[in-house]
Amino acid sequence: MARGESVEVSMAGEALQNGARGQRIRVRNLSSGKELEGVVSGEGTVKIRF
Repeated sequence: MARGESVEVSMAGEALQNGARGQRIRVRNLSSGKELEGVVSGEGTVKIRF
């Protein structure tokens, strides 16, 4: 999930690392192949800030 001031976007991704809530991990966007870093916010969910 990516969130801006008034925009929220969800996308499918693959975790490249294991992590617990609050930890930073790398994920890969399945559409673009780009690797991003975000914070685990719950099971199966990572938040990425722009």
